[in-house]
Amino acid sequence: MATEDKTKLKGKNAFDMFPDIMGNAPEAKKTVKKPPSSPNTSLDKKPEPVYAPVFPPEPPDSRLLLQGDEGAHGDISDAQIALVLMQEGENKIRVKEAFEELGYLVESSGTPREAIEKMKIINVTSVVLQPDFEAKGLADSTFHEHMKWLPMSQRRQIFYVLIGPQFHTLYDLEALVESANLVVNERDIGKLPVILRKGFQDYDNLFGPYIAFLEKYGKK
Repeated sequence: MATEDKTKLKGKNAFDMFPDIMGNAPEAKKTVKKPPSSPNTSLDKKPEPVYAPVFPPEPPDSRLLLQGDEGAHGDISDAQIALVLMQEGENKIRVKEAFEELGYLVESSGTPREAIEKMKIINVTSVVLQPDFEAKGLADSTFHEHMKWLPMSQRRQIFYVLIGPQFHTLYDLEALVESANLVVNERDIGKLPVILRKGFQDYDNLFGPYIAFLEKYGKK
């Protein structure tokens, strides 16, 4: 075949060269282009898990906890010492009377430093702190910080009580957050002997066996 004829046929197929034999060329198939998938709309992506919020338990109703215990004011033990750190006033008098009613000897101090020094020379078994005993409040209280960092061999022997208008009486979770054993709202001071007895009993039930074990094996 001549070179000129080859040039004319270049790029043509059988349908172009023999239309009478091959018939009309088939229509090109239409192709549908899929839009590029977005990484944020992938069908394979799993939905994010949804978690229900977890809330702490509500404070207990102290009226129900103390119901029927008005007469349970017996002595706790002999010759135990309570250190009461509160501003002078009616509430402090009532707190001191409540501890005395339970058989405690009551001590007090005028400053946090004095209270810390007193704890070094006398065997204090209970401590009551009012947040406004120091002008800077509980968060920056020198004495409260001292209590939180006591060695456990000493701290576990002290029943630590916080009394103030911001607390919920007998609310164990609140006491735990503040590194205390018991919290009491000021409006419940009139029932403090009953509240203390319940607090002491709960503490003994929780830690009594553990402390007895440590004492038995000389690890008090």
